[in-house]
Parts: sequence; structure tokens; C-alpha cells
Amino acid sequence: DRFGNLRATGGDVVDLSMLAPDGKTVVAASVADHADGTYGAAFKLDQAGAWGLQLIVNGRGGRTDVAEVTANFGPCRAQDCTFAGFGMDGLEGVTTLSSSQIRVFPIAYESANRRMSGKESLSVRVLTPSGGISAVDLRFDRGQYLGTYRWTQPGLHTVSVSLEQEAVVGSPFTVEALAALPEIRELENMSVGDINAILVKMTPDASSQALASLPPEQAAEALAGHSGAAAARMMNGMFPSATAQVLSGMAPVQAAAAVGAMSEEKVADVLGAMAPADGAKLMAATSPEETA
Repeated sequence: DRFGNLRATGGDVVDLSMLAPDGKTVVAASVADHADGTYGAAFKLDQAGAWGLQLIVNGRGGRTDVAEVTANFGPCRAQDCTFAGFGMDGLEGVTTLSSSQIRVFPIAYESANRRMSGKESLSVRVLTPSGGISAVDLRFDRGQYLGTYRWTQPGLHTVSVSLEQEAVVGSPFTVEALAALPEIRELENMSVGDINAILVKMTPDASSQALASLPPEQAAEALAGHSGAAAARMMNGMFPSATAQVLSGMAPVQAAAAVGAMSEEKVADVLGAMAPADGAKLMAATSPEETA
């Protein structure tokens, strides 16, 4: 009571309000009368930080040993998170050889300053049109996760975002990657290994466009190590003159293997566009079976 004595009965009108750390939001607690002079209060707080308490008993200010409550967010669950990026905003198209960023964060990231811990088991996986599955490398940054993915195949991709093996709200979703002519400056700045990794995942038309965008000597270097059949497939959509230039920059044996996998019509067009000296080297490296 007001004299500091313990109460033995209930029946009082008890109101408990919580003032948010931002000083603006007020949450009214649900008070339960235990009918023995004690009262319980239940409340749900949507902001992390120190919440002030205001107790009113029978219309008068009450005394409490607790002046504030410090609230902390619990672990983020899949239902608490969302994501953005990967062309989902519809403002920027996704094209092959371009890169997109995905951002995974708590729904209350901005409104309540909620943050992830960096210890979550989070995964972003991309199912490509060819049936392959690629895992997106994620990095933790200021309470959220960021990842970058390079689109190497045209067509419909399915993206899955999961937290602790549960789908995040909105997952899975699809992304349509459109085939685009690679920009020369972009490919020229890539390593041979990166170009090779891209070429083997592209359609024949797209790989031909990519090779045609490179200087002939760089395209020849990118094809080194591929089988003759693979090299022929990648060059199938190139003009004969461009194909001839690339073959001239390849080792004679590799060039001969590629020519051996081409159609007779393609070979005739390529040899017709090739310098006589380069054509002679190529024919010299061609086996009798291939020239028959």
C-alpha cells in the first residue's frame, strides 16, 4: 500500500506503461491481478534498448524497484528476415556476364534497428537453367549479409534463400537472365581462368559472342586446354574471318583439333579467310584422317 505494507488482497486498478528508447513509442502492459496483493505484467517490446517504466495504481503514481527494462532481440528466424536485390526491384534488367548483389537482413532492420549476429546459418543458392546449383558467397556487414553473383547463363534461374534450413519469406523466387553481348572492356580485364569458367557455362551463341568480343590472341588463349569439339562449339557462331584469326593464334595441334570438329562448310569458309601461311601450318598439323 502507500505506507509500504504488503497487500493481502487484490482489486486495485494497476496500469503499467513502457516508454521506448526512442522516447516516442509507449507500450501498455497487460496487467494480471493475482488476488493476493501481487500483480503480473506482460508486454511485447519491438525495440532493443532501455525502456522506462511508469506505474499508476488507483490513479496515483506507484512505486517500483525497477526503473527501466533493457530489451534485446532474440536470434533471427527465417520469418523475421527478408532480402532485396538480384533484379527483384524490376528497375534494372539482369543480363549474362553482369553481376547482381543480394542483401539479406531483418525485416525490422530500419524500423527497430534490429541486427543479425553474424553467426547465423544462412545460404543463398541459384539453380541455373542447365540444372546446376551455385552457392552465393556471403559476407557479414553491419548486421546483415551481402552477396554477389555473376550470371553466366541466359534463361530462368531459381534463387533460394534459407536461414537455419528454413525458407526466408519470399523464397524461392525466379530471375530471368537475358543473353547480352559481353562488353569488351569487361572480358579483357578478366583472367583466362575466369573467362574459361564463363565460357563452359554459356550457350554456343553466347560463347561465340564472348570470344568475338576479345582480341584474337586473348580468345585463343582462353580456348587453350579445351577439347577440339568444345572449341569448335564455342566458335560455331563466329564469322569465318574472326574464327580464322583465333585459330591462327592457337597452337597448331589445338587449332587442328578444333577444325577437325567443325562441319565441312565451316572449315572451307575458315580456310578461305585464313592467311596462306597460317593455313599451311594448320594443314600440316592436321592428321590424314581429318584431311581425308
